Order: sequence, then structure tokens, then C-alpha cells
Amino acid sequence: MVEITVRVPAIEKLLDYSASGIGSIAGPMLATWRASREAGAKRITAVGDADVLAILAGGQARALSTIAEAQESARKHWNAPDIAVEGKLTITNAVEQHMRFQQERQLGNISNTVGQAAAILTDVEVEDHEPDHDWAASFFNYVQDVSSEEMQILWARVLAGEVKRPGSTSIKTLGLLRDLDQGTAKLFRNLCSIAIFYNGLHYLEGRVLNLGRRANWNDLSEYGLPFDSLNILNEYALITPHYDSYPDYLEGAPTRSGNDLFHEISIYYQGQPWILQHSSQDPRKEFPMSAVAELLAGVLLTRSGVELSSVVTIEEAAEYNAALMDFLDSEHLQMIK
Repeated sequence: MVEITVRVPAIEKLLDYSASGIGSIAGPMLATWRASREAGAKRITAVGDADVLAILAGGQARALSTIAEAQESARKHWNAPDIAVEGKLTITNAVEQHMRFQQERQLGNISNTVGQAAAILTDVEVEDHEPDHDWAASFFNYVQDVSSEEMQILWARVLAGEVKRPGSTSIKTLGLLRDLDQGTAKLFRNLCSIAIFYNGLHYLEGRVLNLGRRANWNDLSEYGLPFDSLNILNEYALITPHYDSYPDYLEGAPTRSGNDLFHEISIYYQGQPWILQHSSQDPRKEFPMSAVAELLAGVLLTRSGVELSSVVTIEEAAEYNAALMDFLDSEHLQMIK
């Protein structure tokens, strides 16, 4: 029996996630949602004053409600003459207008995020699958209150990643991202920009090497990771509490020379694939895996941290790059792209 994999435009699958997630929170916000498929395209329309979201055939996408438009509309409501009675705004009308503003703002946040996800997924095809409705409900319940453009970009990348590879971000990680402020997000971006990622026994692991120093003694401060910053990242469950752990799983990692001696291993650094290998000119001289594991000690990302690392914009880190290469060279190791 031959198993056939059906692939569909990612834009269509994005709309499935949107219909599932938005429907779970739209009760007080929208009167009706309807979905239709015409000419290979899907469109969700809010019955009311304007379209909330339109995703068109050919991979084009645009979000029709923006935060600015929502705020402008809200201002007009606040200043409308019918809400003033003898120069005073009644409590009832004030509450009503506040709720309307909140709803419009939330719809703007959703539209902006989905529109950015649609731009990422343009001309992409994915395997046809049923969206995880619990995941979609959690995602849109959280993202409706995300007004920062920078954070909306992160959420859009998470949504696009889930459409392309279901299960790439857990519901637990969504909750963590919801609580993330911009300052901590910047710290995390710095961490991910100098982290090395490699396959563990059960899942991808990421770690910032301490370069033979002690991260919990403030030795990574010159690279933007002082001890107090590590504590903040730990409080947000992005890194584990022990800042100088080493990867014991390397004992089972595949190498050219077998499991007991190290020759090379595949890693990712700065968003690029590398090979970490032994640099000795003597082919008979090889490292035991345990020795290499100790050299790779450092700050370990949690599972949620690894999941979120895939949506972070990697920045250049010239100083750490130079220090990393010098450290590896001193230990007879080298990284090759």
C-alpha cells in the first residue's frame, strides 16, 4: 500500500488555523464568521462594517484592520456627539466605548500578526493536516493583546512555523512567550545569537559555551550575558538554572570514529550548519567523547527556549565569534562551515 502525502498552499492552512483560533475568542467581538473557497482561495469575512482578514489566491495576503485604524476609529467613537449628555460622559457609555476600543484593538493585533504570517508563507506548500484546535485557541487568545510590532513579528513567525511543521511550538511555550517583555526578548536574542545547537538524545539542544570560564561567575558579561541577565532568562524559563552544565548526551552521538572517540559532529551556529571536528594533524590522536563534552560546557537552553530560538533574529557577534574560535583552537578543535 502506497501512502500518498497531500500538499496544500500554506496560505490555505494558515486560514484553517485562523478560523479555528479566532472562532474561539470572537464571540463578543464578531457577530458571524463565514468561510468559503472560491477559485482555490479561502476568505474569512466578518459580517459588519469591514473585512477583518482577507487572504487572496496566488499567495497575496493583506490585513485590513491595523492598530492605527482601530485607534482612529476608537477616537471617533469617544468624540461622537451622541455619547455626550450635557457635557458629561455617562459611566455606561464610557464602559461601552472602552469595550469597543478594546475589541477593535484586539482585532487589529490579530490581523497584523496573521498578515505577517501570511507574508512568510507566500508560495509555500505544506502537508495537509488538521490544525490543533487547542493550540490555535491558545495562540489567538494570547496574540489579541500583543500590540508591540516587534513582538507581533515573533508571534507571526511562531504561527507560520506551526503551519509548516505542526508541533514545533508547544502550548506551554506560547504561555511563556505571552509573558515575555521586550527587554527579556532582547536578552534572549543575544543569547541565541551566540548559542551552538546540536542534536541530543531526544531533541535539539542549544548551549552558549562558557569558553573554559564560569558563566555563573559573571565571565560572559563582556558578551552581553552578565550573571543578572542570566538570572532573568532563567526566571522566564528560557535557560536551565545550572549555568555551567555540559552535554553528557554526546556519549551517544554519531561520529566518524564511533561512539567512544570523537572526530566530528554536526552543529548549528549563527543560523548556519557547521562541522565541529578535531584539528590535530596526527590522525591517530583522537579525543574521547567525554573530554569534548566537558569543553562544550555552558548555559543550556530549556526545551521552550530551543523552540523559541527558531523565530529569533540572529545578530552578528564578532567579539564572541573570535573568542569562540580562539578557545576551540587552543583545545585542538575547529569549526568548519
